[in-house]
Amino acid sequence: MERDLPATQYLAGIFSALAIVLVLCVIPVSADISIPTLTNVFFERNGTPVNESVSFTMNCYGTACRPSEDC
Repeated sequence: MERDLPATQYLAGIFSALAIVLVLCVIPVSADISIPTLTNVFFERNGTPVNESVSFTMNCYGTACRPSEDC
């Protein structure tokens, strides 16, 4: 035996389902991590810029932290 739902209950159910789907589609987008940046390095000697060839060694590392984590 089937029971008919009133139109308002049917529409409320559809609206609720669409609202849940919309929230689930938007949540991952708000969790993007920032993009790494490009860093420029300038060399100085005694406070004046060095415009000649420079030999140097640099050790680098990177970290990735979520906004909720303490790095």
